[in-house]
Amino acid sequence: MVCLFRNLTKIAIQDQLPRPSDLSEGAAVSRIKFYRNQIAHSDSGAMSDSEFSKTFDEVSMAIEVICPSMKTDCETLKLAHIDHSVHDIYLEFVKNEKQMEEMKQQQEELVAQVKILNFERQNRESIQTEEISDWKKKLETFYVTEAVNRLIKVVKDKQCTIITGVPGSGKSAIAYHVAIYMQETEGYTVVPIWIPSELIKLANSNSKQLFVFDDVFGKYSLNEFNLNCWESEIRHIKMLLNNNILKVLITCRSYLYDQVIYSLSSQSFEQFNLQSDEMSLSLAERKEIIQFIENEIENLKRRKDVSFLALSLLVLSNNSIEKEGLQIGKDTYASLLQDLCDEMAMDTRKSPSKTSILTSLQNLTNMYLDETESIFCTKHDKIFDIISHTIGNFIIRCVLRHGESTFISSRCQMNSLNEQHGDSTIMITDELQTMYFERILKDIERGHTWEVFASIQMKFEKFRVLFMLYLEKSSVNFSFSDTNGTTALHVTAAKGYFDMSKYLLGKNRKLIFSLDSRKNSPLHIASSYGHHEIANLFLSNDAEVDIVNSNECTPLLNSSLSGHVHFTEVLLEHHADVNRCTASHSWSALHFAADDGNIDLIKLLVRYKAIVNSQKMNGMTPLYIACNSGHFNAVQLLIENKADVNKCENEGWSPIHIACYDGLYDIAEILIINSADVNKDNNTGETPLHYACDGNHINIVKLLLQHGSDIDKGNGNEETPLHRTCQAGYVDIVKLLCEHGASTNQRSRDGFTPLHCFCNRDYDKKFDQTITKSAFLHNVNESGDMHLIPAENSDKDIIKHLIKHGADTNSATDNGKTPIILACQRENLEVVKMLLRFDVDATKYDNNGFSPLHIASSEGNVDIVNSLLKHGVAIDHCNVNGDTPLNLACFHGNKNIVEILIKDGADIHKGEDIGNSALLDACNNRHNEIATLLLDNGAEVNSPEEDGRTSLISAAEDGNIDLIKILMDHDADVNFQMNNGMSPIYFACDCGHLEAVQMLLSYHADINKCESTGWSPFTCCCVRQPYGNSKSPLQCACQADNEDIVKLLLNHDASINHCDEDGCTPFHDACSKGNINIVELLLKDEAAVNLPDRTGRTPLYIACQQKCKDVVELLLKHGIEVDKAAQDESQEGWTPLHVSASSGDTCITDLLLKNNATVNVEDRNGHTPLYYATQQKCDAIIELLSVHGAILSNNDVKVLSLSKEQNKKNRCKMQ
Repeated sequence: MVCLFRNLTKIAIQDQLPRPSDLSEGAAVSRIKFYRNQIAHSDSGAMSDSEFSKTFDEVSMAIEVICPSMKTDCETLKLAHIDHSVHDIYLEFVKNEKQMEEMKQQQEELVAQVKILNFERQNRESIQTEEISDWKKKLETFYVTEAVNRLIKVVKDKQCTIITGVPGSGKSAIAYHVAIYMQETEGYTVVPIWIPSELIKLANSNSKQLFVFDDVFGKYSLNEFNLNCWESEIRHIKMLLNNNILKVLITCRSYLYDQVIYSLSSQSFEQFNLQSDEMSLSLAERKEIIQFIENEIENLKRRKDVSFLALSLLVLSNNSIEKEGLQIGKDTYASLLQDLCDEMAMDTRKSPSKTSILTSLQNLTNMYLDETESIFCTKHDKIFDIISHTIGNFIIRCVLRHGESTFISSRCQMNSLNEQHGDSTIMITDELQTMYFERILKDIERGHTWEVFASIQMKFEKFRVLFMLYLEKSSVNFSFSDTNGTTALHVTAAKGYFDMSKYLLGKNRKLIFSLDSRKNSPLHIASSYGHHEIANLFLSNDAEVDIVNSNECTPLLNSSLSGHVHFTEVLLEHHADVNRCTASHSWSALHFAADDGNIDLIKLLVRYKAIVNSQKMNGMTPLYIACNSGHFNAVQLLIENKADVNKCENEGWSPIHIACYDGLYDIAEILIINSADVNKDNNTGETPLHYACDGNHINIVKLLLQHGSDIDKGNGNEETPLHRTCQAGYVDIVKLLCEHGASTNQRSRDGFTPLHCFCNRDYDKKFDQTITKSAFLHNVNESGDMHLIPAENSDKDIIKHLIKHGADTNSATDNGKTPIILACQRENLEVVKMLLRFDVDATKYDNNGFSPLHIASSEGNVDIVNSLLKHGVAIDHCNVNGDTPLNLACFHGNKNIVEILIKDGADIHKGEDIGNSALLDACNNRHNEIATLLLDNGAEVNSPEEDGRTSLISAAEDGNIDLIKILMDHDADVNFQMNNGMSPIYFACDCGHLEAVQMLLSYHADINKCESTGWSPFTCCCVRQPYGNSKSPLQCACQADNEDIVKLLLNHDASINHCDEDGCTPFHDACSKGNINIVELLLKDEAAVNLPDRTGRTPLYIACQQKCKDVVELLLKHGIEVDKAAQDESQEGWTPLHVSASSGDTCITDLLLKNNATVNVEDRNGHTPLYYATQQKCDAIIELLSVHGAILSNNDVKVLSLSKEQNKKNRCKMQ
């Protein structure tokens, strides 16, 4: 009908419910349409009596407008009895229509999802196809080696293969080749993927697939995301790989392999190591590859191909061509290209353009080069070696004229020297020797000192002689240095070129005093490298022997640090200060020698009166450092030279402390023989015996005991060595200390005995699971060899030794912990069993009343609970909080323990009388299964806490509907009230748990039961408001944006226009929040749309203030008064248009104007909306208002004029 009216008549059909005052035919049809849709789309298919009456009246009135003669029929129908069969048919119709709409919506959603999946699949396939095409391009010049053929056989035979190798070893290229081979010869579908989870999505059990992961676990560092992803999907991957037609091929860099192999172990990956001897390239293969590249380049040269010119440019740029330099208008490479063309005898008139060179470089990326965002370079340094050698020999003049200094220094050598050279060396012919030397002189003048004086051929004396002869003919200034201040003399000193150093000094003696950026003199540099002949040369030329660099080192400290004995001796002969120290940490030369264990250097320094007992800033002596570094001979030598064996560093550690700590028996022995104090304690009270015990160094422990070490001396915490050994669980040392009379009952500062320490030691359950299978622990003896001790026996032996030597098994710590309580806390079953065998008092509890059974029940350890129960512990003992073991088991959700305790006779009702029942503990922590177990065993379902809280109240507050059902099935009181009157449904409403509310209502919860301050459940339906704020439940729901509660309240006839003390209705709050759905619900229930609050703000005014465009639009459709002004003085009589114009909201302003808002309406101050838009400089609003005829009022003009005048005055004052 609506469709016909819309298309065949001029009647205007609305999509919203028309205003009540609109009695047109179009409005009548619109009303019928609106109510028909409302009924058809109803969730329940039912309506209340009031809703029915209202709806019937509205529809009847609409029918009367269209056809007045049907008024009587409508009145008769309203009072008629409907045939029940018709009623059923109608309900079925409504139900079917709703189901059809839901199915249609589901169908549309499924179609959309299928489209997305198809799109993703097409994109993925496109990317994979493009990736494989890229592989094929890269493999155009692939060389098949013996290793490749071996790998193909491995991939055929094995399901999972991982190729490992260093960067540049060809992992990726080999993987690509093998994958394409498997595709072309074995019928596999190759699937390149980059994220492990993709394997799960793309695997097809009916298709032969080879999944290729290239560097999936990272390149430069571990890709932890992908590794974690692989580990999380291990179970699914393993299930997929049960299908043998699926294969996986991974490439991985060698240094990452050890970090990922554990995660791959479950898939049995076959490693193919390209670095292994049998897989590496043979010499013949290497030569063939080099020859292949050289032949390619020679062919390019012979054809005068642009690619040869491009590669030549790469050589001259030392493997880094800047792309920017090849752009039009850039002259970066102009002279290089010109000279290259000349040397290659190319016609300069036909020389290639920069664009063609750029294109050639890009074409070469498939074979030799890599292209980044800014440069071109070779794929690997070895490739550049081959290219530079091959091309360099064709363009030597250009190399000498334009090549980078580092390139010439490291790759060029004169042929006339007739000296050994590398395969990649470019040989300079005799005719180009002069040109070569001229280039070197220029490099000296440019400050390239390292490149010149440390070149590959400077090591040849023959070259140095020729070079010096050439220098004699030149007028070069040797004072030049590089950017770091490094002079030629610094370089020759580093390289040890005596003749060249002497020559340079002869040319410029001041070079001896030159300093680089780190304030290193040439003597410093020589001292680091140990060239003692040069030291003599420099010192004889007045070099300052004790000069200090920026690291506060003299040449003597440098040479000592580097261990150069002869050099140090030369310096000492020239009166270097042997006891000079670094300023920051006070390292002396003897400290450095001791740290290195350099016997000859120590002897030399001592001979020159080095202070043997000098201390660093931290107090360490050379002897201490030698001990710390484990240098026995150095320790012995220092002691022979009167080193103080008891001199401590600042923390009180003596040499014997560090020797015992590190387990250095020989050093400890020699120190003790030389009167080291074995009972000396450091700043924390630790003796050498403490540290020997900590490290399980039994031989040192024996040594210390033989030499009178105080076995019961405590540290700062009053812990003895036996405390520490028991804590670590070292059975042999425990036995040794006990046999030597160690006190087994000496207490630490917190009351721990050694037995307490043993029972309290860290216990790794994972480790226990491991040793349960092997039943062995690893113990390391003094020589580092491992012997095996049964794990269980080691625990037993320690307890046996302690008890045998008088340990009190029932001794309590300061907080009342007994050994068995500590063992239960650590869940160490074997220790608990051992203690029980020795008849400990398992009923003894700590200061808080916790017994061993309390602890075990909390931790959930079934075996320990069973062991304790067998020894007759008090099962119902309460701690200071009134908790029994059953309470704690219920609180922590340990169902197995609960079952055991109930079976063993635990009192299930204990604590019910004081509000501390086990059921409450279970329910308060959402342990539904335990609650069921307790109820099935007779727990009182309505037993309250002290404040009257029951289990049902707890479940309602949590919204735990499963638990609510369990409790109600066991006769919970649905209306039980706490001491303050709050009931279960009150809490469910207060926390917004709609399903819980509905369930409680189904059990006849009293919705009107109020708490002590008069609040009903619905008053606190969403959010708690301050008491006495006069807000209705509906208003609370609107403020909290809780649409479900709003619907529920409206269905129960909540007062829609109730005002709070501020005059606000629920509709005001809904408009303020901007929740369009709640606004629509209230409008349908005829909310008062024009009712102002106490300040005169209408819902439209508030919606404009909050910039809720959708709400404004909806209100305007429902005939709201658009010009109603706020009356309160604070609002200045603004209309909604004033608000939107002032706030700069163009959309809302436009909506108001289109709905006939008065454009020139004035507020109390006589100002129009245009005035406020002008003040706020809202150009879009000004233009919009002007289009609708806005003008400024007289007051507007006056104020704006005064404002301009004042601005002028202010500017005059400033000028």
